[in-house]
Amino acid sequence: RGNHDCAPCLNYATGGGTLVLEVQYLSMKKFLMGFVYAFNGIKASFDQVNMRVHAAISVLVLLAGWFLNISTIEWFVVIFLIGVVWAAELFNSAIENEADIMRDTLGAPYALMGRAKDLAAGAVLVISLAAAIIGLAIFVPKLLLLIESLLQAGQVPLEYRR
Repeated sequence: RGNHDCAPCLNYATGGGTLVLEVQYLSMKKFLMGFVYAFNGIKASFDQVNMRVHAAISVLVLLAGWFLNISTIEWFVVIFLIGVVWAAELFNSAIENEADIMRDTLGAPYALMGRAKDLAAGAVLVISLAAAIIGLAIFVPKLLLLIESLLQAGQVPLEYRR
């Protein structure tokens, strides 16, 4: 439809718009199927104990954030860190899966595959520790304030009431 000579535009201009629409439909279908595959991957990751542990901790952190009424910026940090830890665990699971396939089907040496798995697990540990430290920096002061208020007044301060 444009004022240039690319093949799809010439095809559309000459009455072949059906082909262009079909290509657009297939591209959109392929794009949307990418989301289906991604959600399948996330679902499959819950076969791993560590992913279930990360999910449980994430729920506890989100509940703590709600209860302690963390700020908008703190919510951004918490949600970002949860996403990064989950992504790291997904990468780790993918690397472990491929290493196991290479070891089992191609006969790759266990020591070589074990090293790749250890490195991936180490990456998850590093980001998880960093997230925990940042989480402590966000939550500990609020918890201490809450405990102090409870001990002094025997009730929950107004800023923590919902």
